[in-house]
Amino acid sequence: METKICSKCGKEQPIDQFPVRPETGKYRPSCKSCWNEYQRVRYLEKQGKFKRAVRGEAREADPKKCIKCGQVKPLSEFTFHNRNKGQHRNFCHDCEKEWIRKYHKSDRGKEKRKEWADNNKDKILEYKEIYKHDLLKKERSKAYHRARWLMKNFNMTVDDYMAMYEKQEGKCMICGAIENGKRKNFCIDHNHLTGEIRGLLCHNCNVAIGLMKDNQDFLKQAAEYLEKYKP
Repeated sequence: METKICSKCGKEQPIDQFPVRPETGKYRPSCKSCWNEYQRVRYLEKQGKFKRAVRGEAREADPKKCIKCGQVKPLSEFTFHNRNKGQHRNFCHDCEKEWIRKYHKSDRGKEKRKEWADNNKDKILEYKEIYKHDLLKKERSKAYHRARWLMKNFNMTVDDYMAMYEKQEGKCMICGAIENGKRKNFCIDHNHLTGEIRGLLCHNCNVAIGLMKDNQDFLKQAAEYLEKYKP
């Protein structure tokens, strides 16, 4: 294999590690790494900023209209279509996420997902084995899915849950029980008709209210019944 010595770092490297001059077709005297570093320093001296910072300012300053929702948003709300050329997609992040959700639920999306799983069984087994022994990855995955579950079902964040938890001093709002080892999180009690979140309850209290169908009269009658047959 043909090699060449870089004029900058002095290392001998394969010839394909040297950039080619577009005007002559000959290899430059410095390797790609040294040439890229030279271009970065030159750009910094000329602009006073790194190229990434300049692009970031341009993305925030230049708005773009989404072809799906029709809203005008900064370029930071649009995914790159071609990062090298600074081109962006014609639809914003929100519309793109909505399209991806619909695609995964469609028949074509399910078929593609099943096809990928059939063709990558070894990769899936390898990932499962890594996940099985990686406790940090397990904890991160649990935290991620719990955050999604809270937002999807109750429209609340983990910080909202912790604020309610601290307000109740880590106790069930009805019986005052604390968390046990098996169930690390309290149940989020809410009105099934209005969706209003009422508080955090232990598993037993939450189930009891559910079995009574959230009916105050039933609960009062149950209390009177227990009072009547109190030993």
